[in-house]
Amino acid sequence: DPPAASELHAVRAHVAGVFEGLERPSSDRVVAVGGSATSLRRLVGTELAYESLERSVRILAGAPADEVAARFELDPERVRLLPAGVLIFEALTSVLGHPLMIGKGGLREGIILEQLAP
Repeated sequence: DPPAASELHAVRAHVAGVFEGLERPSSDRVVAVGGSATSLRRLVGTELAYESLERSVRILAGAPADEVAARFELDPERVRLLPAGVLIFEALTSVLGHPLMIGKGGLREGIILEQLAP
């Protein structure tokens, strides 16, 4: 704690391999939801661009999780998991060619809204 550069490099390489060959969807807007996305809103705002994700990696790797958690009012356990989520979002922005927007709701809210739609 915090993650070492070698750990970040290994995760980044693994994630790149997972997304290798992924076809770019036709949509120009992608919404990120879930705990990592919600937590990142406090670090970088509502848009997950490659540059802001890189900045968040530097923040998360630059101090112990407890310090980052206190600074951004996040749960320390979430901060410990967040670097992996950031690297996944980073790879997605690279594959998609545009930033991700952070949704205000989550998967459950989306399912409920879909069920309520006419």
